[in-house]
Order: sequence, then structure tokens, then C-alpha cells
Amino acid sequence: MASDRGNDAGIGAKITLSTGALYSWALDRVFELAAATGYDGIELLVDARMDSYDVP
Repeated sequence: MASDRGNDAGIGAKITLSTGALYSWALDRVFELAAATGYDGIELLVDARMDSYDVP
């Protein structure tokens, strides 16, 4: 049955946030938002902004 997919393997859905969706925000703010709203992970967009490739 379609409703049983994934349950047999014991794998749950993971929800991630892409920093590309909020590219105009500073990374520290995006990480705070993701943590506060319960995301399981973050996909990091690396671009020309220093905070995207030189994270302390």
C-alpha cells in the first residue's frame, strides 16, 4: 500500500532548509531560524559572500 512506504525500512522523513531560499539573510540568522523551527538539517549554498565559505 502507498501509505506503508518507508515504514517497513524504519526510515522517517527528514526536513531540511536550503540557505538558497533565504540567500539575502545572514547565515547566522538562517541557522537560528532553522533551529527554532525544528528543521533536521541545512543545505548550505556557497556563494561569493564570505560568511558562506568562511564559517567560524
